[in-house]
Amino acid sequence: MPKTAPRARPIPSTPNPIPFTPPLTPPDARFAVPTLSADAQLAYDRLSQDGRLSQVALTRLVGEARAGEVLVELTAAWLAVEVPGGLETRTGRAGYIAPVTWVPAAGLLEVEAAARQLSGRSGLLGMFARALDMDAAGALGVMRALVVLGLAQGGPVGATFAFRVHAQDQVRTEEIQACPPDGGQLRLEASVVEASVNGEDDRRSVVIPTPHTVKAGGERMTRSIPAQFTVEQRQFMAAVTTSRRHLFLRATAGAGKTTTLTEAAWHLEERGVYFAYNRHAVSDLQPRLPARVRALTLHAHGFRLLQQQLGSPLQILDEKGRLVASTVIPDHTQLHAPAARAWTIAREEGLHVPTPEQAKWLADRAQWPAEPDELVDLIPVFHQVGADLWSDAGAADFTDLLWLPVTLGYGVGSLSLALVDEAQDLTPLRQRYVLHLLGLRGASASPGRLIFVGDSDQSIYTWAGADPMALSRLKERVDALELPLSVSFRCPREVVRYARAHSSFIRPAPRAEPGIVEHVSAETTTYARGDVVLCRTNAPLIRLALELMSRKLSVAVTGRDLAQRLRDGVTEAFPPDFENDAVTDLVRAYLEPVAAPLKARASTGDQGARRALTELLDVGRCLRYLAWVVSRRTGAGTQADALTLLGQLCREDAEADVLLASVHRAKGKEWPRVTILYPELMPLSQGDEAEERAVQFVAVTRAQRVLRFAYGKEAWAAQQLVMPGVLPAVEVEEVGPEMPVWAEVLEGVAPVPSPVLALSVPPPSSGCRSMLPALPEGGPPVATLTDPRGAWPLFGGGTPMPLGLVRERLTALAEEDRTLLRTWAADGLTLLQGVEAPYVAVHEAHLALFEQAARQARLAIPALFGTGVPVCVFEGPLLRVRLARKVRLSGRVLRVALGDLELRFDRVSGELLDGAEPLAPFIRPAELGRLQAS
Repeated sequence: MPKTAPRARPIPSTPNPIPFTPPLTPPDARFAVPTLSADAQLAYDRLSQDGRLSQVALTRLVGEARAGEVLVELTAAWLAVEVPGGLETRTGRAGYIAPVTWVPAAGLLEVEAAARQLSGRSGLLGMFARALDMDAAGALGVMRALVVLGLAQGGPVGATFAFRVHAQDQVRTEEIQACPPDGGQLRLEASVVEASVNGEDDRRSVVIPTPHTVKAGGERMTRSIPAQFTVEQRQFMAAVTTSRRHLFLRATAGAGKTTTLTEAAWHLEERGVYFAYNRHAVSDLQPRLPARVRALTLHAHGFRLLQQQLGSPLQILDEKGRLVASTVIPDHTQLHAPAARAWTIAREEGLHVPTPEQAKWLADRAQWPAEPDELVDLIPVFHQVGADLWSDAGAADFTDLLWLPVTLGYGVGSLSLALVDEAQDLTPLRQRYVLHLLGLRGASASPGRLIFVGDSDQSIYTWAGADPMALSRLKERVDALELPLSVSFRCPREVVRYARAHSSFIRPAPRAEPGIVEHVSAETTTYARGDVVLCRTNAPLIRLALELMSRKLSVAVTGRDLAQRLRDGVTEAFPPDFENDAVTDLVRAYLEPVAAPLKARASTGDQGARRALTELLDVGRCLRYLAWVVSRRTGAGTQADALTLLGQLCREDAEADVLLASVHRAKGKEWPRVTILYPELMPLSQGDEAEERAVQFVAVTRAQRVLRFAYGKEAWAAQQLVMPGVLPAVEVEEVGPEMPVWAEVLEGVAPVPSPVLALSVPPPSSGCRSMLPALPEGGPPVATLTDPRGAWPLFGGGTPMPLGLVRERLTALAEEDRTLLRTWAADGLTLLQGVEAPYVAVHEAHLALFEQAARQARLAIPALFGTGVPVCVFEGPLLRVRLARKVRLSGRVLRVALGDLELRFDRVSGELLDGAEPLAPFIRPAELGRLQAS
């Protein structure tokens, strides 16, 4: 009998439920947060980190006996609310706990409407949620706003809430409440009208709340903008909150666009959708967004629209394209696969009846072996047959999830807000789908608002149907205001310098590390664990991966589409048994039906045919490498062995020693050490100039610290090296600190501040010259030392500091428990031996950062309950100990799982193996000793 997920049990209610007697005044005019018990604090910390907490997780966290009491405690503090039946599980719907926020989930317009709709009603929160057609968390935001505005009374009752909404004719204009978390005055600037009361003739002044009049201390009551935001980020946030215009945020690589866009969601009142590029991004985004904004992919949203049209569950028919082709051209089975590809591309491009030129382009993209003109007649028939299959049998494939709503009018004008990430990679169909949902494709009485983020310098999916002019077309279509995000916090200065050869938009952060850029020969380059190799084409990656496997290194060539393409090629090109000498002929015979017409057109100068031919020959080289390896030892090989080898190479394994990927597959990712293999392959001579420039830019900007160019034999012998660009003369000021990937994943997402442990942490030194003793007139001797530490050098900077002060500060750091701080300081003291000059030139920002890490470590917030590996994680001005799950403990490496993130620590030092730095997670030496002893 198959196993199923355990059914979530309801959280036990409080032993003595409080009768429904809502107080006539809020429990506290400022909703002051009482001190929480240890269990409640533990639950609140988890809720703040994850964005929600299932009933099962809460019960496991604090025990079944305490779960109900903890929920009541969090409810009484206005910190959490139970949402019954809101979490999908394999066995149905279970309840979960959601955080309470000060920003009303529906915004002021719906608060005003709620005041009228609920006038005179009283009851529990669930009744108001049903009346407002909202979930419990959203309804509570509205009800809480009504209480603050004096339009309702109520508060916590047991594990839920109860409210009584005043009749609208009983609210007076002079009512004033205190603004809860901000402490400023909250006033309702009302328009006063005359209205009859209880049907009588007497007239009274009553309050009619109007939008945008709720103020706290002179400003609208909103969440504050993060302190580390740059000037450009703040300008964007100002445009988000002060206008209703459509916005386009042009964001360079590593500029924090996701952080900026998610922050914008908290400052918008509308319900909406954050459209992410893939489902992996969705799972990371949802906990970082308010409840009123849902993270979805475009296709997940389209699936829901189509599901609403059916009376039964929607089943995706992956082979619908082949089914359509077999219906239209049943006697040409060899054309079914390319016909299915051509129909998919036609829908993505919005080609209802392609022109002869469009048909030729379509034939190249789909590798259509027959005459391109045939597609002019076939595509409209494919559209009709596909529509009939939907109307008659409810059959839809992946592309239909967007195509059918757009062509049949499903969901038009249904969104009031759309936040779109990676907009430069949208195909024409995906652009139309977003505009369709917002009611922006035609005359609409109330069109929604579009905020989209992208960078034309990273538009590398033209080959896959993305519109190279997507950003400019969208901007022009909706008359969007463009704002910049040009500072990269990912790339060091030297990497940015090379990136600026392909984009003048990117800028380094003022305090960016110098970084390392190396030029090496591919023949002599060595690779070690943690290396990532990128290449413009796939065949060099397959060849290198085979070489590294022979050296006992584990490898992973990423890309499911590549794996599928090669799997199809192996099964179609090779018989069950084949000879080594026959490999070249077998591959040539497999490619020839498609390659022959492409060669003929390429000879006439057809760039599209040349591009398609290059990709086809790249696949052929990959197939030959695989077949040669499995047959070279004995002179014979099998198809099964080739498929097994392919499975060992092409896999999604982040734990492999060396990762290999095409530049396109590396988009959106970053690593400390990146090698670009055969950079002389870029740009492709037959590629689009703008796209090839973007490919080079994306390749370079994947590196966080070290970038290597590994050249082929001829390029290396001729010293045809990649040339850098020029850094800007004036850098952007007031930028925030670099946020590593682990910090972005672990940063708190709930807008409610923690009610306890309001610690006062001294700010780090600013590094200003005015913080140091004044230099004597005449210029004292200043020692300039060579500091061999590449990542965080102390000496050789531009700040003269008294020698005694440097020694004093390093001596204090050398007494810290943490290995990284202690050894860095001890090495610095060693370098100072023999120095006699009264001053020494230092990088004061580096010293201040290490001292900040030491201060926060001394004030660490412990993990009070639970078991696991204690990992110290920096969270803004605090350091909190998080309990991680041990994954593997080997001779040198300790692997742990912290939420969805896996981290690898050195077993001796407790520092991260990939990216150890002052504010990176670490494990204390004492905890390592206990762990090894156990």
